[in-house]
Amino acid sequence: MKSEMCYKQGKYRESADEWRALLHFREQLPARRLSYATYQLALSLALTDDPACHDYFRQSIDLAVVAKDTTVAIHYMRNYADVLASSSQARYVESNVLLLEILRLMPSLNEHAILYIGLAANYLNLHLYDAAQRYLKLAWERENYWNGR
Repeated sequence: MKSEMCYKQGKYRESADEWRALLHFREQLPARRLSYATYQLALSLALTDDPACHDYFRQSIDLAVVAKDTTVAIHYMRNYADVLASSSQARYVESNVLLLEILRLMPSLNEHAILYIGLAANYLNLHLYDAAQRYLKLAWERENYWNGR
């Protein structure tokens, strides 16, 4: 697809335009394809620092949940949490809310360090050092659990 080629070439604005054009036919798209197209539009917009990306990320997550595709919803949530934390507005609290929601939706991820590292980084950026230390400790415990197997 042209949208994906533009994305891979770093032409994020053009990629967003292509995804937006596809969404004009949203009624004809299967639920998973609609969720994916909305997510890709959100990513393209995020890379141009367009604040509209937030609405599209939320829509893509909602669409994945409605399609009962929890794994995809969590994937979208994880990437959106990164966007929130790394955007020019530095929305660390919202990022942490998403990361904690991921842990609630899929408890099996409690065994993996990566979400705890994200939480710790956000707390460091918020200058909440005790919370950051708590999540770094949890991340370390998870890493040692997997390395000890």
